[in-house]
Amino acid sequence: MKSKKKRRQRKYVRFEREHWMSLWQGDWKQLDDGGWLLAFMDDASRRIMAMEYLIKQPQK
Repeated sequence: MKSKKKRRQRKYVRFEREHWMSLWQGDWKQLDDGGWLLAFMDDASRRIMAMEYLIKQPQK
């Protein structure tokens, strides 16, 4: 019978900032119509700081 090695549990690291405007997180998603939704959120306040919808341009 093989012995199983015990794995050390990794320490959880939080990236949440205490003060607003010290870290923004960005995310994007392509929608069904081919456009893109971009958003930037302040990590401490969880407010959406900027958001943009980009329309897919038809090719010539």
